[in-house]
Amino acid sequence: MKKIYPLLFVFLGLFVSAQETPVKTDSIYTIVDESAQFPGGINEFRNLVMKNFKNPNTKRKGRYSCVTSFVIDREGNVTEIKFTGDALLGKAMVRTISNIKTRWIPAKINGEPVSYIFRFPMTMNYE
Repeated sequence: MKKIYPLLFVFLGLFVSAQETPVKTDSIYTIVDESAQFPGGINEFRNLVMKNFKNPNTKRKGRYSCVTSFVIDREGNVTEIKFTGDALLGKAMVRTISNIKTRWIPAKINGEPVSYIFRFPMTMNYE
């Protein structure tokens, strides 16, 4: 009888740990089962960014960079566009991404669409 109890606890422990964690629909995730996808792939998104990018009118020289982050919501819409890094480049990136109206395929957890933060780095060399 003493041997049955440890086996029972091991079995119950496996059963409890195998349950999936419920997805919170109001949360924004950085780690997901399936990342958000742009229709046509990330290279198509890069091409659209470069096609629509208006280089800030500047006479400066050097290398400048920023990281633009945005939320891809449960419906695939881009929201909450922000940047860190160089202000001129960052503002131009926010304008550019705001003008791309194509919906993304949302990220998923346990097969359910969730909001996801996407980060897009950009570096420009001015000569």
